[in-house]
Amino acid sequence: MFERYSILARQAIFLARGEAGQAGATSIDTEHLLMGILTVHPELLGQLAVGIDPTSIRDRFKQSQGSTPAVPNHVNLPITPDLGRVLKHAISIADEQHCREIRTEHLVSSMLDEGGHAAEILADSQLEKKTMSNLISKIDFSEPQQPTETSRRAILRIVAGE
Repeated sequence: MFERYSILARQAIFLARGEAGQAGATSIDTEHLLMGILTVHPELLGQLAVGIDPTSIRDRFKQSQGSTPAVPNHVNLPITPDLGRVLKHAISIADEQHCREIRTEHLVSSMLDEGGHAAEILADSQLEKKTMSNLISKIDFSEPQQPTETSRRAILRIVAGE
């Protein structure tokens, strides 16, 4: 399923699992993916002039869920229907752009379209679909999305269990 996803998008999905587990969630949801994207591709929200802090997202959902024990990384967590729709719709967005890979930008755009917790967070930060579409229209899709030093460090922290 993830063959077409860019390395950054895959890293964000991997980190989403870690975020869900740390939160004690029983499934991986859109806000976990958004936190993964913020971690591996922080420049994206800078390009959009949107200020979202992963800590504030964690705090927001901790208040609504209460405190539950973390789920160990070796335990598989399912994705929510909302996240399933986001992942599927991101493929459609990439196809519309004639992009071979599904990038983090496609995932954020899909979140805006599909609703869910991440869409609420993005709406609260004033991110509009038009702004996201404008950014996507300026991307050179002939080059694959590359990992960054920030994304490598984030993955190493999760693997090390931090």
